[in-house]
Amino acid sequence: MGTPSKNRVFGQIQYKNKLYDIVINSLLNQETQFIIQKFKQDKNYTTSSAPWLHEAYHWNIENDKIYLQSIWFDLCSNDNQIMNIFGKKKIFANWVQKVNLLESQKLLKRDGVNTYYQRKILVLHFENGILFNTESYSEDYVVKELKNYITD
Repeated sequence: MGTPSKNRVFGQIQYKNKLYDIVINSLLNQETQFIIQKFKQDKNYTTSSAPWLHEAYHWNIENDKIYLQSIWFDLCSNDNQIMNIFGKKKIFANWVQKVNLLESQKLLKRDGVNTYYQRKILVLHFENGILFNTESYSEDYVVKELKNYITD
């Protein structure tokens, strides 16, 4: 069992002096993922399947450009690995086209079987890593209670 996909956080991003969770999709392209995985293999990093022990990616938007700012493999340490992996303090993410940010989320109700939420998503649109448009929308979603997944 894992974290429900609607609740999965793929990193955080600093935008207009506020820190947002990135939801719905990862921002890493295949080439960047390959470089990170190769680094982890070479350094014998292990990957945990626990949802609270995943890698953390922090992004930043400066002058309307999006950058990968830091990477942590172990959330219990302060070892930012971006310089070790790429030899730079930040990476301009020219491949990013769209970022979905969790602006707010609230619990609507629980009925014993399901939990109902409403959240507001801020969508940032990029072309070659440069911000050109934003939009926001609200959505409702349901998460099944954990006890309904457990059998005696």
